[in-house]
Amino acid sequence: MRGKVFVARKEWINKVEARDVEAVVGLYAENGILLGTMDTAKPRIGHEAIKDYFDHFLANDKVTANFPEKITDKDIRQLDLGFVMYSGYYDFILEKNSKVKIAHAKFTYIYKIQKNGELLIVHHNSGLTPEGITLQACPDLIGG
Repeated sequence: MRGKVFVARKEWINKVEARDVEAVVGLYAENGILLGTMDTAKPRIGHEAIKDYFDHFLANDKVTANFPEKITDKDIRQLDLGFVMYSGYYDFILEKNSKVKIAHAKFTYIYKIQKNGELLIVHHNSGLTPEGITLQACPDLIGG
């Protein structure tokens, strides 16, 4: 399962770093839930709400997502037949108007395994750690 999670994670990273909002949203289930890293408003449920979050988050000039290099057995859990959870910590490097900020956050993805073997995000919870909390004081870095 680690290999499938690694592929799904790499796809998410590539689409986020390309700042391709539609492609990122396509990685989530139609009724998927997102609790965004830089979002204190409410859970984002469904493609329209998830798109609204990424429209703002990916409005930075550049976004880099840094996950741990390897995924270990400690990072993933088989939840039930057809579902897998991946948790850990990552950093986002956000660049806007020649300013660079780093957001250190914790994450949990819950994926549904599709019939073709690919993973679809049904739940994504991400939140700043105390090390990353200073970014909330810089709304210009997250697109407003």
